[in-house]
Amino acid sequence: MHEPTYRQTLIHSWKLVWHNKNIWGLGLLSAIFAGSFGINNFLGQLFNSISTNGEIAIISWPTLNYFYFGADFNTLSLIILGIVSVAIIVGLIFVSVVSKISLMLISVDYYKKDHEPRIVPVWHKALKYFWKIFTLEILRKILFLLVLFIFSLIWINTNPFANIWTMIISVLALALTILLALAISSVTIFASGYAVIDEEKLYPSIIRGYKLFKKHFLVNVEMSIILLIIDFILIMGIILLMSLTFVPSLLIWIIAGFFANNMGLMAFGFALGLIILLLSIVLIGAVYNTFYTTTWMYMFMKMHHEGFLSRLRHYFKKLFN
Repeated sequence: MHEPTYRQTLIHSWKLVWHNKNIWGLGLLSAIFAGSFGINNFLGQLFNSISTNGEIAIISWPTLNYFYFGADFNTLSLIILGIVSVAIIVGLIFVSVVSKISLMLISVDYYKKDHEPRIVPVWHKALKYFWKIFTLEILRKILFLLVLFIFSLIWINTNPFANIWTMIISVLALALTILLALAISSVTIFASGYAVIDEEKLYPSIIRGYKLFKKHFLVNVEMSIILLIIDFILIMGIILLMSLTFVPSLLIWIIAGFFANNMGLMAFGFALGLIILLLSIVLIGAVYNTFYTTTWMYMFMKMHHEGFLSRLRHYFKKLFN
C-alpha cells in the first residue's frame, strides 16, 4: 500500500467540500465558537501581540462596560438584557460545537464510504458527543490563552531589540510558543477524533491524542505549514476580492455623478458593495472552515489506521540510503 501524501489529503478534502455544498453551513456555524482546527487563529493572535508590544486583545472591556453599565438602563432592563445575552451565547456555543462534531462525523463517513453526507441523522448523532468536544474546546482555548499570556510577559519584559541576547531569548520564546501551540492544537484535534470516532472517554482520548501527535510530530508540522501557505494565498485572494466587490458600487457612483452627485444613489452604491463584500467573506469563511476540519479529520484517520510518512523523513531516508 502506498503511503498517503499531502496532495491526496488536500484533494480528498476538497472533493468532499466542493461536491457537498450543503455542509458549508456547518463550517460557518462551527466557526462561531469552536473555530477551525490548526494553529492559524493562534498565530494571528500571537503576531498581533508582537505588533502591539505584548498586549493581548481578547475583548474591549471599556466598550462592554459602557454598554451594560454606562448606558441608560434600569435594573430590570439590565437583568433581562443579561439573561437574553447569556441565552444567545449558550445557544450559539451549542450550535457551533454540534456543527463541528457533525463535520467530523461527515468527514469520517466520507473517508470510509465515499458517499453523499446526510446532515440530519449526523446532527442527531453528534448531540451525544457535545460535552466531550465542548470540554476539549474550552481546554484548548484556556491553554492557548495561557501560552499567549506567558509569551506576552516574556516579550514585554525582555525588550527584544535591546541587544543580541534579548533578541535570541525572544526568538527562542517565539519558537517555543509556536511549538506549544502546535502540540495543543494537534493533541486536541486527535483527542476529538478518538472521543467521537472511537467513542473514547475524555481522559483516554487526550492520552491517545498525545501519543499520536508524538508519533507523527513532523507530519503535523509539515501539514500546518502547508495550511498556513494556503492561508496566505487566501488572504491575498480576499484583498483582491475586496477591490472587486466594490466594482458595482463604482459603476453606481459614476451614474450618480450624472445626476448631480445624487447622495441617495451614492449611499446605495456603498451599501451594495459592503453587502457583497460581507456575503463573500461569510461564504469564504464557511468553505475555509469546512475544508480545514475535513482535512485534519482525514489526516487523523490516515494516521490512526494506516500511518502517514513525513516528507522530510522520506527525503532524509532517500538521501542517506
